[in-house]
Amino acid sequence: MTYQLNQHAALILARALHAPWNEGTRVIGRDLARLAGSLRPLRTLSLTHEQYIGRPDASLAVEHIATRQPYGACGDYAALRPITRALEALLASEPVDVAHLVGLPLALAPWLRRRGITVVSHITLAHQSYRRPVERLRAAIGWRCFDRCIEAYACTSEMLRATLAAQGYPAAKLRVVPPPVAEDRAVLRG
Repeated sequence: MTYQLNQHAALILARALHAPWNEGTRVIGRDLARLAGSLRPLRTLSLTHEQYIGRPDASLAVEHIATRQPYGACGDYAALRPITRALEALLASEPVDVAHLVGLPLALAPWLRRRGITVVSHITLAHQSYRRPVERLRAAIGWRCFDRCIEAYACTSEMLRATLAAQGYPAAKLRVVPPPVAEDRAVLRG
């Protein structure tokens, strides 16, 4: 994925961008925000459980949208209205031309596209054995419902890209981006 420098901001919309940075999707969201922020103006919004808001974390400038819902498909969809309210306020003050969805519902894509914003969905896993039925259904068919509003699907490896293509994702929209490296984690030696 190539960024062009311009005056419009990029937007990262993610779930749970807060310390501890111990989950793959959080690490990917954080590292994506760091990279994008080094290339152009950036705003980062995170749907964050209220227990994590207010904890000091200087590693990334994140604007939190508070939720009491548990993380997961049901909680994410229940928070769509607070997310769009926060987006309306942000867009009233700053033009955005691209939004990166990391772990949030693709149902946000049509809302963003109607406002002229290009949407990139970041996919971290092709299969997850501990997903509940709603999350499995969302993963299996969700992208089909919103594909027309999504410019590209960013995945972290060629293997993931091939698996997603085999699952029916449009191959022309699949882009491989380098996996994140958690530089702040110690390497375990045995």
